Amino acid sequence: MIGDLLDDHALTRLVREADAVVHCAALLSGGDEDLWLTNVIGAKKLVSAALDRQIVHISSISVYAPSRQPSIAEDSPLVTGSRGYAASKREAERVLPPHAVIIRPAYIYGPGDRSFGPHLSRFLESRLAFSVGSGENRMPLVHAETVALAVRLSLEKGCRGPFNVCDDGVLTQTRFLELACQSYGRPVPRALPRVFVRLLLKIGAFGQDLSFAASFLGSRARFSSDRARQELGLVSPVSYEQGLSQVFQRAVGGPR
Repeated sequence: MIGDLLDDHALTRLVREADAVVHCAALLSGGDEDLWLTNVIGAKKLVSAALDRQIVHISSISVYAPSRQPSIAEDSPLVTGSRGYAASKREAERVLPPHAVIIRPAYIYGPGDRSFGPHLSRFLESRLAFSVGSGENRMPLVHAETVALAVRLSLEKGCRGPFNVCDDGVLTQTRFLELACQSYGRPVPRALPRVFVRLLLKIGAFGQDLSFAASFLGSRARFSSDRARQELGLVSPVSYEQGLSQVFQRAVGGPR
């Protein structure tokens, strides 16, 4: 069924025969008004339509405020302000009923991805590709299958969120770029100082793909999925090496 989150009648028809509602529709970019309408008002309308049905809401790790903590858990402070994607996702969580489950995934990738993979593919194919700093920072990634499993387990176990959901294991920026560049048949890009990349981002020197890649590759936050592992029994079904190799090989038309 194709519908509009702002269409009350469409939402009522959508959930009429449902036992549970998994809400993963969202606007990732755009003006503040559009983000608010889709992500906040849309979630509020879906909650009204769902009545007392179980709700699993797909949020984002972007709701967390910048932190110097060694690991960001579910009780860490959230972003402030009222503008941008992160603020809209934070407010969407606040309109949910107490019984709702909140899943906060890291950067989602996998088959059919129309955001993460395409941005990074175009970045790595460009002559301006670079790595950030020493390359030892961990990449906050999660495969779509891991997110789907977390949703299923939360419904089966009747647990309440929020739950951070990241893939198991450690994936450094250096290893991530090695896997990507191996698929593209390209050398690992040169490193730029972290402070220089931060300055370029601040003054808006990058286009969309470069800005996305610079923010992602430069991320130093570590998100703990301990709660999901302990309460849901969540174990990643796809390894970083397997999942990323498939994504990048598909982007370039097959293995090289």
